Amino acid sequence: MTNVTYPDGRRALRWASLGPAILAAACSNAADEPAEPSGPFASMTVSANDSSQVVATQAGVPLAGKAVAFLARDASTLEHGVFRAEDGAITALHVGDFVSPFDLDVSAPNLVVADSAWGVEGAGALLWVSEETGELTPLLEGYGPVSVTVGRRGAHAESIYFSGRSPESGTPGVYRLSGDGSVEAVYEGEPLVQPSGIALLDDGRVIVGETSLDGGTEAALLTLSDGTASVLTRGLRSGYPFGIALTPDQSAVIVSAVDNDSWNDAVYTVPVTGGAVTRVISFEEQLSSAGLKEAASAGTYAWASTSQNGGTVYTVVAQQHD
Repeated sequence: MTNVTYPDGRRALRWASLGPAILAAACSNAADEPAEPSGPFASMTVSANDSSQVVATQAGVPLAGKAVAFLARDASTLEHGVFRAEDGAITALHVGDFVSPFDLDVSAPNLVVADSAWGVEGAGALLWVSEETGELTPLLEGYGPVSVTVGRRGAHAESIYFSGRSPESGTPGVYRLSGDGSVEAVYEGEPLVQPSGIALLDDGRVIVGETSLDGGTEAALLTLSDGTASVLTRGLRSGYPFGIALTPDQSAVIVSAVDNDSWNDAVYTVPVTGGAVTRVISFEEQLSSAGLKEAASAGTYAWASTSQNGGTVYTVVAQQHD
């Protein structure tokens, strides 16, 4: 059993005590018999949890050492900002100048922030924020980006992926920004409606979390490959943006979502090859899950809650299997 203990002694996280639900295989909503838990996480600790400094934590990403960078609002001014937490101390890297930041990732020595409404006529932008100085610099304007993931390995190296909308048509899509500044559409159009949350497989496939499949409340994971989109699994309910990441061996997607029955937050795993969706962690309350982001080195993640004590960032370490 893995638990998080808050400063006041409450425990908010538990492994599903009655056995995790096995949700449907791809394209089905039928439930199956419970299975024994096989959680992807070895440990989970609080990295930032101080409502006197920051509120409504949106997303986070682990940095070098024990540090975590995250998006939140300054508790005094309520302005959006990028903050850094290490050993319980929170410092502001850049506060103000943001409009609607949803996600961030690390590409040292900078952070990349997706702000869906920054810039001229609220067209959105990807923004650099220096880890060292906090200086903000536009990287790419337009596209209304919601989620951003930096490619570091395999076919995705030296590229930045983001979800947003075509500046010309407004069509939802997933895009790749190359090192030379060029942008190409990985995939645009149906079944994408509100894509967010991106995970990159070393073989070139892209997995994206769709929060509104067919324009409804059902969430799904889609696999993008060679200009096609296929449903990996559906029947989920998610926060926004959709928090997804890969296990260290890239055999499964870790999904931060909402339990279909209790409406409390839960964590699921989904095999990248398709098959049963397994609930591996349940929460005792609705924590308003936000981002789930892997560090530059595989196996460490940041998970964010927008509600717990005004916003909390957790550092999560994955189980390692030989």
